[in-house]
Amino acid sequence: TSTREMSGPGLPHELQVGRFLQSRSKEVSFLTDEISKSSKSGKLASQQVPRHMRRRAVSHNPARLPRRLRTAHNSQKNKMGGEGAAVKRPTRRFRRRPSNLLAEYNRRQRSVTWLETHIWHAKRFHMTRVWGHAVPDTPTDKGWRACYRATSTKCLMWDMSYLMVVEVMGNKEAVLENMNRMTDRRTGSVFTDGPGERSAVVFRPGQFPAGVVGEVSYMWRPQVEGAGEGLMWVWVHPAFYQEVVEMMKDVMNLEPEEDCGEPDFKKVKLDDTQSSEKNIVLSKLEPKLPPPQVLTCPGLRVSLLGNNLNRLRLVGPLSSAVLRQCLVPAGVTAGTATDPSYWWAGYYSGQERRESAEESSRAWGEWSSAPPVGSGRVLGLVVRDPRVLLPAKRNTTKLDMKTEVDGDEPEDINKDSPGPSEDTQWRLQQSPLWCSSTRSSASLSRQQDREINTARSAALVPGTPLDLGDREGRVPVMLVEQAGGKDGWGAGWDVIIPAGWGMSAWMCLVFAGARVGGRKELEHYQLEQRKGLCVGWEDSAWGRKEAVGRENEMRKRHFLLPPDKRVNYSVMGIASPFSRQWGILLADWRVEMGVGERRKAVDDWFIMRDKDVIKMIEMGEIGKDANNVNFDKALLRVKIKMSGKGRLEENTVIHVPRESDLLETEDGLCEPKQNDDLELERKEKRRQHKEKMKRQKRQWKKVKNKKVLLVAQGIAEEKEVDQERMKMVEHSLSALKSLREEENSSYKEKAERLWEGECNTVRHSSSRQVM
Repeated sequence: TSTREMSGPGLPHELQVGRFLQSRSKEVSFLTDEISKSSKSGKLASQQVPRHMRRRAVSHNPARLPRRLRTAHNSQKNKMGGEGAAVKRPTRRFRRRPSNLLAEYNRRQRSVTWLETHIWHAKRFHMTRVWGHAVPDTPTDKGWRACYRATSTKCLMWDMSYLMVVEVMGNKEAVLENMNRMTDRRTGSVFTDGPGERSAVVFRPGQFPAGVVGEVSYMWRPQVEGAGEGLMWVWVHPAFYQEVVEMMKDVMNLEPEEDCGEPDFKKVKLDDTQSSEKNIVLSKLEPKLPPPQVLTCPGLRVSLLGNNLNRLRLVGPLSSAVLRQCLVPAGVTAGTATDPSYWWAGYYSGQERRESAEESSRAWGEWSSAPPVGSGRVLGLVVRDPRVLLPAKRNTTKLDMKTEVDGDEPEDINKDSPGPSEDTQWRLQQSPLWCSSTRSSASLSRQQDREINTARSAALVPGTPLDLGDREGRVPVMLVEQAGGKDGWGAGWDVIIPAGWGMSAWMCLVFAGARVGGRKELEHYQLEQRKGLCVGWEDSAWGRKEAVGRENEMRKRHFLLPPDKRVNYSVMGIASPFSRQWGILLADWRVEMGVGERRKAVDDWFIMRDKDVIKMIEMGEIGKDANNVNFDKALLRVKIKMSGKGRLEENTVIHVPRESDLLETEDGLCEPKQNDDLELERKEKRRQHKEKMKRQKRQWKKVKNKKVLLVAQGIAEEKEVDQERMKMVEHSLSALKSLREEENSSYKEKAERLWEGECNTVRHSSSRQVM
């Protein structure tokens, strides 16, 4: 062993090199191995970044690493299992190309039908999917009180374009005979001949007073020279549209037409490849371009137009004033009859049609100066392009109605004035919309928004009204007057517009001052009119379906609250808080019960719609078997007027007063608390559930500790973990987790049933009898 003399303060005098190297042989060997290795080998690519760029957890996005490390990082990630091949999302620049926007616009309508105003609504409303359509549900701002004020003093508007149209063509007598096989004259709402829009209640043949389907509205086309057949449009709600179509097939023995052909105008437009620019109008109309399905039988022809027509509803005293600003009658003599862009020149080439258009313009000038009266009048007009009349700023249009005389109280203009004769009403109902080819020409000849915007930007003074001359388009529309309540509240107009023009008219109406509502606002409006859409038709198939959906929604919202914030309906004596158990209530009031007979709920109940029977009930002259009606299964709609404070809500219970209730007392009426019979059982179930969950958690923790122990032993002994034992442990963990989830879900269902209770009776659910 060699030694070396060392000098200096605090240092040893000698160092034995052999013993020193022997004691640190492992450290020297490890250091030698590290020096011999490459500086990048043995480390992950994500660990090669500079120290200031390192993160505790590596991002899933490889783009966060330097370019030189991305390939190695992806390779290492794939070897370790990876995340699968990620589909690259197209860039926003690519997605926002006009051609791609149009393709996406049509692609997203394959599973659900969009309204033409869908994009406008989707930015301002909560959207919902009902009846196969994307419908605006309620605005994102708090707007119900504003909507009510608009209905009472201004103008409220909805897009009702989801209503479906069925066109029936044939001899009028044959059409009425076949259509009335689905109605009953005792309701007073059947299919008849006459001008204006009317309504009819549709029933399944031979099942009256039960078997109701729903209420439809219809209108007739005025008689056309050279056409011996009549044409009727039937507007059907999409909730029972398929049911009505299937019933018409069975009643009329309709068969699909083999080859209905394709309109010539469509072939010309689709084959026009001379223009290099994309026709946006044609692209958006693509879902509505195919010809409608046609069903035929001897003497009748039924075309399923679907929702190819836009229908906007405006209600309120200023609805006429708003329409007067947006629907300005246009001249129909300009243009060339041979040019398809000037469809009005060819349609109004005859003197009689031009005189009819002038008469309709004069009538609209009179009707638009007064609030709607709700007489069901129909008026056909040809108006100017709404985009040309678009105000520069919203809500700047002065809306006033000529209803005051010398500062006195408002005068009803239509009170004593005689209405137009029946012949005049037929003439005013003439419209180019009745002709399918003209209707489609009006849609396809619409100028693109780009052309209108270019002409507006070329004005020397901003805000100058546009004057396109003969190049300005014409829009055929139909105005249908809607009735209000008995006091006239809620009367208004429906505007029927051809496909493609819906958004143009919508924006003009919004800028003119109309407020927009959603589906919930429409339900409130109908309740204010005593025309509840779902409640009034709950005995129909679609009404029951809507009621079940509403029940599930209310139950879900109730049980989302913690137990101490929920209303205990058992204590309040409410047997069915989320639904209306009419069948059980009718069974409770049934008198004839045999000895030992068990009370069963009435499943085939119905709402009384026989006008004669309802009138007899009002007069107090009803007998037990009037008109062979089984009153044990019948419900009667009544009107309730509140006396004093309080308000009625959905599923409010109405009691029969006792004799003591009629006596005036200082305390007033009060319903005593009921006993909660399920309280003890509910607490016991909760205790058992807690114990079971604790036991399952201990079992899960025990198995989890085994898994941790296996991993720790492998690390300590520098051995690989036994994969068979690891699989068994992981399988046990997943099984225990599924058992815990199953226990939670089953307890949730049991707890909800114990909170709600079983509805065995409605009449005797509280101290007073429920009626």
